Amino acid sequence: MSAQNGDQPGMEMEEQCYENFAPPEQSNTRVRNNKKLETMIRETNKSVQSNRKLMWLSLIFPLLIFTVGFVALHFSISAKVEMETRSALQATLLKQINSSTEAIQYAEKSLTMWKAMSANHSTRLTATNNNIESLQTTLTALTAMNEKYSSRLTATNYNIESIQTTLTALKVLGPYRCDFENGLCNFTDDLSANFNWTRNNGSTPSDDTGPSADHTLGRSGHYMYIETSDPRQYLDKARFVSPMSPPTMGQCLQFYYHMYGIDIGTLKAYLKRPTLPNEVIWSLSGNQSDVWSLGSATITSTEPFQVVFEGTRGSSFHGDIAIDDVTIKPFNC
Repeated sequence: MSAQNGDQPGMEMEEQCYENFAPPEQSNTRVRNNKKLETMIRETNKSVQSNRKLMWLSLIFPLLIFTVGFVALHFSISAKVEMETRSALQATLLKQINSSTEAIQYAEKSLTMWKAMSANHSTRLTATNNNIESLQTTLTALTAMNEKYSSRLTATNYNIESIQTTLTALKVLGPYRCDFENGLCNFTDDLSANFNWTRNNGSTPSDDTGPSADHTLGRSGHYMYIETSDPRQYLDKARFVSPMSPPTMGQCLQFYYHMYGIDIGTLKAYLKRPTLPNEVIWSLSGNQSDVWSLGSATITSTEPFQVVFEGTRGSSFHGDIAIDDVTIKPFNC
């Protein structure tokens, strides 16, 4: 535009010259041509300015699109990372909640079990205390009888000593229990019998007879059994004898037995005493299936006694008999 404006005085002078010296028709034509040229120059300048604007827009618009796309991609990636982080955190929290729930359930079960055990022990303690009170009452009565009946002094003193021994055992020793995990608990084999009992864990050697695991701990635990394979014969006996116990007015023998096989013989538990004859307090014969079962019997004796477990072989080697977890408790069954 500056060049156009600068050329205007020269053009005006040319027009004046043509008007002064050229014919009138030529002068008018020259003026019109100059005006057209002026118009073309203005339009050309406008077109150049417009093209410059378009050029700048063509450069800025892709850059703007790239910037917007980059920002959108950044936010998309950030959102995805945040979502994955939240998902991982939620999974971790869910695992922790599940672990806490399981721990709470286990604690509740343990608490229930301990409450039941506590109630059971409380009942047994009450029974033991009742027995102690009963024995103390009996001791007092026997002492009074001793003073009143001098002719029975010897027998009465013997009863007093027996009751005092039993009372001491109840207060100090408590219940007797053997699971054969650490040996035979002072049990011994009767050497006058035909064969001996055997301490074992896991299955017995013969198929389709005997236990496959200990009652207390399973396959890692131990139990006692009679092996009825050769050279054992029909009606051969094995006797397993407990330590000596003091006289008692009432105790409970409990044990678990396993009698599985088509030719099971007989299992007996009897009392062996110094002067009195043997007394059978429990007996069972025949196949009782492949399970451990509880046996119990009340013990009363005016003399010291031993518990004898006697196993008798049946007609074949399918006659293994086992015992485990022998307990003598200080109250009647």
